[in-house]
Formats: sequence, structure tokens, C-alpha cells
Amino acid sequence: MKQKTIVLLITFFIISFTKAQEVKFGEVSQEELSATESKIDASAGAEILYEQKEVYYELNYTTVKLKTKVYKRIKFYDDSNDALAYATDDIRLYHENANKEEVSKIKATTYNLVSGKIEETDLDRHQVFEKELDDNHTQVTFTMPKVRKGSIIEYSYEISSPYYTFIDEAVLQHNIPTKRIEVEVRTPKDFTFNKVVKGSVDFKLTEKKEMDNRVGQRVNIYRYTAENVPPLVEEKYVDNIYNYRGGIDFELTAIKHNDGRVEYFSKTWGDVAETIAFEDDYKFDINRTGIFEDDLDAYLTGETDDLKKIGKILQFAKDHIKWNKHYSKYFDEGIRKAYKEKSGNAADVNLSLVAMLRYAGFNANPVVLCTRNYMRPLFPTVDHLNFVIARVELDQEDYLLDATDFYSELNVLPKRDYNWYGLSLDTPHKLWKHINLRKPPQAEKTNFVMAEIAEDGSISGAIKKTCSNHYAYFFRKDYFSKSEDEFLRAKESDLGDIEISEYKVEHADTLGKIEESYKYYDEHAYERISGKIYINPLLFYTTSESPLKAEKRSYPVDFVYPFNDRTIINYKIPEGYKVEKLPESVRLKLGEFGEFEYLISGNDQYIRVSLKFVMEESKIYEEDYEPLKKFFDNIVKKEAEQIILTKA
Repeated sequence: MKQKTIVLLITFFIISFTKAQEVKFGEVSQEELSATESKIDASAGAEILYEQKEVYYELNYTTVKLKTKVYKRIKFYDDSNDALAYATDDIRLYHENANKEEVSKIKATTYNLVSGKIEETDLDRHQVFEKELDDNHTQVTFTMPKVRKGSIIEYSYEISSPYYTFIDEAVLQHNIPTKRIEVEVRTPKDFTFNKVVKGSVDFKLTEKKEMDNRVGQRVNIYRYTAENVPPLVEEKYVDNIYNYRGGIDFELTAIKHNDGRVEYFSKTWGDVAETIAFEDDYKFDINRTGIFEDDLDAYLTGETDDLKKIGKILQFAKDHIKWNKHYSKYFDEGIRKAYKEKSGNAADVNLSLVAMLRYAGFNANPVVLCTRNYMRPLFPTVDHLNFVIARVELDQEDYLLDATDFYSELNVLPKRDYNWYGLSLDTPHKLWKHINLRKPPQAEKTNFVMAEIAEDGSISGAIKKTCSNHYAYFFRKDYFSKSEDEFLRAKESDLGDIEISEYKVEHADTLGKIEESYKYYDEHAYERISGKIYINPLLFYTTSESPLKAEKRSYPVDFVYPFNDRTIINYKIPEGYKVEKLPESVRLKLGEFGEFEYLISGNDQYIRVSLKFVMEESKIYEEDYEPLKKFFDNIVKKEAEQIILTKA
């Protein structure tokens, strides 16, 4: 929730900064239009040639406005969908009651080189569209006309905001390369800001104070300049890539008024916890339990085990209030209406769950958090916390619950919830504490495979598989989202186009461990060369390539959950063959983080392969990336080694 505009007793004006741009609107050259690739990243389909952003304050007699001027020039090197996506700009605006952000002065042109001459096509005002995203957000969108391979577009606009305490991040890096970017932020001398640098982009900062002779007031000027900025590359195992984007976050900490009074905005996490806990949702509304008490009593009849009772209350909440996909830490409908209508936002669901747990006698409290699709807050803030789950303390153990997801379990939450820390609010006792949301319980998976090698190049047998925690959670989400035929076709494809028969699954419709069993047939399971049989020991479980491609990495590797994978394969060798060569057994260690154990043994009738792959941590930080990459590279190399059978 953005703070409403406050009329300040300030007697100065801030005049917007203007300077001669190195790049002027409309001055596009044939050389730029003729360029065929980016010098920063030759694979890029588009590139920002120049971007300028100016942020400044404007004051009249009654209001303070935060103004932002934006200018961009973008070159297109191909006409792929990924590249052409940058021909569209979406401007997100906030509004609350009568206060709203507005965009104006949109000016935009597309340039193409046609028969050696520059053709210009202006954006028509009827091609600018506005739509309501939710109760507080509007989106203004425009798509540039006649954009194709070789085009250049440029556009500019201005945003006016009454929410002067919120300066958006000074972004210095995008998903495409940027030749030059300039961001200038001008603030009144009586405004004090924290400035937090994000990411790893090299930039030049110049700071100065400048007198405005018309009002006799100094302003602080911060100018950030970066050149030849590489794109922000989305790699596997990233929580939210924009947490690591190059930029600077501004936080207003204080304003000194004309009468000498200082108004403080900076908060501690304790201030944030107190602010949320003082809301009626947490002080009063969470105690309105009358509507469900009789139903819950009947549902829990006969259950005496506390842990099972907590699990049943979680299921009760899921059954009675469906999540409407709206994120919030505050009630929308409230307990009574949400329970009656069987629907509500995240707070309606999970604050009701807290109420149910408290009614049943448990020490339960809400945990307010920032989901993974939001950028992680770099300093204490109420506004960046957008979700709430439940926490129960039982026998000195913590259990986290989220009833918005039908397949969640105790301490097995949807992926979106695992985002650094949450705030647990013990409202009855006026206490709060940080809750670590970075390390779920270890997910476990075991594959037990019988494999009979035939001379015709096929392998057949049976598989039994068990999985628990997040492996079971994701299995259920996948299994129940498809028909069984669709599920099995996808499974056959994922396992190298094998044929599956006699498929059975147990405990899919209950929480906890899942067990699968089936028979399989792989028609082209191995190669025959000069009368010898070459088999990959791990069959369709082989890791064929490392997911970690980059030589260096500027952000953590996030597996979401730690895991323990085990695979045991027992081979029956065809008659008339013997083992010529087996890969060597090996054990690889990644410090205290992980372990890979590969054991293989055999005789002329049977071969046994045993694999254990364990990660004890869910998040590996960038300083440990090099050994982690080497660890994965060695796993791929080892798993590529083959069993060789020859005629007896």
C-alpha cells in the first residue's frame, strides 16, 4: 500500500533538470539502422542503444509530485518473438482513492531503412491502451508500428506521481544488452535517502549539490552512468532474477521541514511487524471463529494425536475456503464471508487457518512474507510483503502451513513461499520474529529398477519408485492436472520414449509418501558396435548435460529444496555375453553441501549400479559457484561412461 500524499510545509520549488542529450530524439543515423549485430552480445535479438531516466520533485502551493522522464532507443537485429517483445512497453501505474499516478507526453517513432532512405512511422495515439489490472493498478500499453529486423524505435514519456516517498529502482541492466544508460535522481536537500546498490554492473556515479537561483534552494544530484552493459541472463535455479539486476534502490528515511521538525520514514522490521499487527485483521478479525466452530469440532472428533490434528485442520481449511488467486496479507472477505462463500484471497484462507488452529488450542500465528515473484525487500518495508501463511509451534518444533495450495503439507509449501525470510506475528503476546523460508525439509526419491538386456537392442523390466516431501508435492500437482493417459504419455517421453504398462500409483490422493510401480520396455536402449554391447549404466536416469552453463555467476544457485536421490539398477546380462568393462566406482564431495556416490559391480550374469546424489542445502551462494559447477560437470562426465559387454 503506498502512502497517501501529505501536504508538506515546504517553501521551495524543484526545477526539473534538463541538459543537452548526447542522443536527440529523431536523430537516427543510417549507420545505426545498417548495424547487423550487437557488439556487446552477438546473439542478442535486440539492444538498447541509449536510455535516459530523469527523476525529480515538483512542488506547487498544495502538492508535492514525483516526476519521472523516460527516453529509450532500441535496435532490432532479428524479428523473433523474443526480440519483437521489446517493441511493446507496459507502464504500470498505482492509484488509491483520489490519488493516482499518471503518464503523459508519450512520443514514439519507428525507423526503417527503405531503399537507402530512412522511413519514419509515428505511434498513433489510438494505439495507446489502458486497462485496469486490479483495484490499485492500471497498465498503459503501446506497441510500436512496423517493427521488423533492422528497425530502430525510440520513445519518451513522463510519469507524475503523488507518492513522493517512493522512488522506483534506478535500473541499470535489462534482459537485452545496453550500450549506454544514464539515470539521474534529483532530491531536495532536506530529503534524506538510503541508496542500496544491487547486482554487479560497473557504473560511474557523480554527485553534486546545485543551487536553484530562482528559489534559493540547493538540490542533491545523483547521476549514474553505465556503458556496454551485458544482458541479465536467466539461468536455471534462480529464485527471482530481478533480485540480482544491476541498479540502485532508494529509500526515503527522513524529511526536515521548514520549521526544523524532522519526519522519519525509515523503519526497522520491528516497526513493520507492529504496523501490520495493529491492523484490525490481526487484532480483532482473526478471532471471529463462530461460523466454523461446530463444523471443525465434528471434523476433529476422535483425533487425539496433535500432529495429525494439525494436518486435519489444514485439510479442513483447504476444503472450506478456495483461494481465488489474489495475493494479500490482509482480509478481503473476512473469515465469516469467506467461509460462507467458500472463497477468498490468500489472507482470507490462511488467516482463517490461523484462527482454526488457535480455536483448536494450538499456538498458531500468521507469517507475513514476500513471494518469489516479488523482488526481495532490501530494507524493512510493509509494502513489499504481499502474502501470509500460518505457523504452528508444537513440542518446540515449527510447522509452516499454506492452505491456498491443495497439495501442500506441513512444512511442504508452494514454491512461491520460499523467499528468504518471513515475519511471524504473535499478536496475542505482541511478539514477532524472523522465520527462515530458505530451506524446506529434504525431498527424497528412490528408483529401484530391474533391467533385462535382450540381444535385439532392447531392455525391459520393472520399476518401483517412492518419493516424499516436495518430490511428492510436485508429483501430485502433475498427476492430477492431466488424465492418466496424458500423464503416462508425458512420463514415457521424459524417460526416453519407453513404453509403460501395468502402471500403479499408491497414496496419490492422500498426503505423504507416494509409491509408483510399472513395467517398461525400451526398444532402442543401447548400441551394438562390432558385436559388442554399449549400455549407459543409468539408462533413462542419466544426466546428459549440466544445468550450470555459465563460467561465472553473480547470484545464488537456488534448488528450492535440498534433496536425496537414490537409484538402484539390477541388470541381467543376456546369455552368451560377459562383462568386458565397467566404469569405476567413485565418490565426489562438495564440501558440506553435497555428495555424489556411484557404485558399480558385476559378474557374467548380473550387474548392479547404485547411485546416490545428495544436496544438503537448497541455496548455494555465488562464492561457491565454481566448485558447484565443477561438481556438476564431473557428475555429467561420470554418467556418460558406458558398460561394455562382449561375446563370451
